[in-house]
Amino acid sequence: NPGQVLPALKSRQTELGIKGQHSAGRISGQWGANLFLISRPLAEEVNNRFQYDGKAEHRGLEGFWQGRFGAWGLAASAMILDAERRNSADATLNGKEPVNVPRQTVKLSGSHTWAAPLPVTLQMDLIHEGQRAVTDDNRVKLPSWTRTDLSLRAVQSLGGPYNITWRVAVHNLFDVRAWRESPKEFAHYYLFPMARRTVMASAQIDF
Repeated sequence: NPGQVLPALKSRQTELGIKGQHSAGRISGQWGANLFLISRPLAEEVNNRFQYDGKAEHRGLEGFWQGRFGAWGLAASAMILDAERRNSADATLNGKEPVNVPRQTVKLSGSHTWAAPLPVTLQMDLIHEGQRAVTDDNRVKLPSWTRTDLSLRAVQSLGGPYNITWRVAVHNLFDVRAWRESPKEFAHYYLFPMARRTVMASAQIDF
């Protein structure tokens, strides 16, 4: 069916959550948690015809906390996901995991700020993503992976409203080798490798 436009369909998302904040002495923070349900239509090639083919149902729980203790900053977030395909023309795919959807994700972050002689912040981030399906039949799956990033940020005042923010960052600090994700496009499966250890530096001028 080349040249034909697929009819417009909508994803639907329902959430129920709670959020709050707290402060006690030098400790302050924000937190939240929510349950969600996402229904997302899928487009697939069925009998040599590209068309909508059922949907993916995503049910999950996610939460976060972030706060400060004096010069220290801490943050954490996590998500647990149960996803499955429904109403596919291929009955063997119903109940399978949609491709390229991790079962869980976790992010942890810690930072420390020195105020003198100029504000300098050192931050470390830990990112974890769980196993995900590569193929529609779920026979091939990517293993989970964990990456660590490190960054240093300094703010230099030039007087008045003028500032320079200097940044140096190392992504994938321990040079982990892994497949980062596995999208599917037009009946083709792709594997994207995680970038090797990368060092970046920048300067941002605010005026």
